[in-house]
Amino acid sequence: MLKLRAGSGVVRFSILTSIALASLALVACGGPQGADPAAAQSPPGSPSAAPTISGTPSTSVVAGQSYAFTPTTTNPGGMTLTFSIINKPSWATFSSGTGELSGTPATTDVGTYANIEISVSDGPASVALPAFSLAVTAPATTPAPPPTIAGSPATSIVAGQSYSFTPTTTDPSGGALTFSIANQPSWAAFSAGTGQLSGTPASANVGTYSNIMISVSDGTSKVALPAFAITVTAPAPSAGPPTIAGSPATSVVAGQHYSFTPTTTDPSGKTLTFSISNQPSWATFSSSTGQLSGTPAAANVGTYANILISVSDGTSSAVLPAFAIAVTAPPPMPPTIAGSPATSVVAGQSYSFTPTTTDPSGGTLMFSISNPPSWATFSTSTGRLSGTPAAGNVGTYSNIVISVSDGTQSASLAAFSISVTAPAPPPATSWLWGVTTDDSTAQTASQVSAVAAFSKRVTIRTVFDPPTGGSPAATDYLSSVQALSAKADVMGLLVDSSAMSQLTTADVSARVAEYLAALGPYVRIWEIGNEVNGNWLGQNVITKVETMYDAAKAAGKLTALTLYYENPATPGYEMISWVDQNIPPGHRMRSGLDYVLVSYYEDANGGHQLTQSELDTMFSALATRFPGAKLGFGECGWGGQIPSDNATRAALIQRFYGYRVPSVPRYIGGSFYWH
Repeated sequence: MLKLRAGSGVVRFSILTSIALASLALVACGGPQGADPAAAQSPPGSPSAAPTISGTPSTSVVAGQSYAFTPTTTNPGGMTLTFSIINKPSWATFSSGTGELSGTPATTDVGTYANIEISVSDGPASVALPAFSLAVTAPATTPAPPPTIAGSPATSIVAGQSYSFTPTTTDPSGGALTFSIANQPSWAAFSAGTGQLSGTPASANVGTYSNIMISVSDGTSKVALPAFAITVTAPAPSAGPPTIAGSPATSVVAGQHYSFTPTTTDPSGKTLTFSISNQPSWATFSSSTGQLSGTPAAANVGTYANILISVSDGTSSAVLPAFAIAVTAPPPMPPTIAGSPATSVVAGQSYSFTPTTTDPSGGTLMFSISNPPSWATFSTSTGRLSGTPAAGNVGTYSNIVISVSDGTQSASLAAFSISVTAPAPPPATSWLWGVTTDDSTAQTASQVSAVAAFSKRVTIRTVFDPPTGGSPAATDYLSSVQALSAKADVMGLLVDSSAMSQLTTADVSARVAEYLAALGPYVRIWEIGNEVNGNWLGQNVITKVETMYDAAKAAGKLTALTLYYENPATPGYEMISWVDQNIPPGHRMRSGLDYVLVSYYEDANGGHQLTQSELDTMFSALATRFPGAKLGFGECGWGGQIPSDNATRAALIQRFYGYRVPSVPRYIGGSFYWH
């Protein structure tokens, strides 16, 4: 092969190319006789049309950055081109198909890669770029920022006190920092490792230390705080001792509280501590405030002498003058008086009020009154104010004051007034035609038809039997009471006198709540007690009656109470006396009952038939005691053997239902025959 180099290209010739050139020479010289000149020309694609290559590769690259160079070529022969390289850098790749030289050198590849030669060949011929060098350079480095220093050093210090300042720094370079100082005070020490300036100036160091400058260096850069000064001042003169003052009370009454706290000054500003000598046994003492306090008892009566309260600031102390506290016995307590007198009364009704008192002295109490009503009497031994105003006493009696005295001290109730009002006109009466039934759960239909046959609207008194084994319950009576209430007024007896002793007050309370809830809409009058003064009713009778009364009234119901009349009366159970003892004046039932009735059995009283005089006396007494109630008979019949003949029974019924008491306008009959 013959290789010629001309200009920037290298041409390689094969044997075939030489033969072709020889033929061309012959043609140029005239060639063989008869040759076609046109056949001597090189058509496209002939071996004589060599490729070309060109381009200017970059001759440097920074480590870490990418490098790429692709030459440009021509291919007149239309042959397939193949690229090759000589002295390729180790960090680069080369494409034999395109001639691209590319890659990213690392910092370890820094250096010059020389005599790199890229060639292209179409097979018959090849050409190459001029050899070149490629320098890989290290990347430029950015210098680290300098360190920083900051802080506000104190600019004054009292001689004898400690001074310390350490600046704050940052070190971007991460190297070791070194501190230095200019114009360091003679009394201070300086740390080259931390920059701390510290020390305790003495009195001899009083003055100003100026132009102090603290610097820091990372070995390359150095920065400094602004220059500053430190003034050392002389200490203030020593403070004086604490002071203590005050005038403690020198006596206290046993049972009353005692307290004394001294006043102090503290020039040193230190914490003060208090102490005491000869502290009274009944008192407590505060070491932080100096307070002496307590409440002596009667057993502490006496004098507590030579009490000393001191205060100290830890260096100096001060003390109050010694004092004594005399504990004296308390004087006798005065009597007390209390009570809420009624402030109104109806003319013709009795009024009574007795205050309650205490007498700590144990002496005899005497009562007095100012502005007593003219119609009342007053007891100086009990303080009771009582009387019955007449119609002529209607009006207001003001500024009544009841007082009590033990002979030494006195006490009074607050002034009060009593208004005497005219009695209300007699209430309009509504006559009761009564009948009693105690088997309303069994004979409802016959009872309804019977009461419907009366020409008058009947009040049927239904006796609710106490349960035995849980029956009957209130709901057992519901259907019969509903049916009866459609034809008659119903008066329900919650507990018959024969059953009262069987029930406790709690039983009664539960019973009245149960019956009111179940039967309330159908029962017009609730009989809260029957023959309540009978000697067979047992204990707590009035409490049970009050329980039923309060529940019925709270439910807004009408109430009736039936008393038991005997002639002669069983000792201790006489009707009017029983009322006065168990329902005294002022009792809520005196004014609240709607009906007060009487049970009377002739056969239990030797067959005695009531006279008109007895009726007048009996019902007049009840009218006086129950001024708002309607009065009548709540039960009649036979206590023993019931006569078999209708005539005898009819005579008793006619007698009771025919009773009239003209002297008592509120008499409304009733009778409530019980067969």
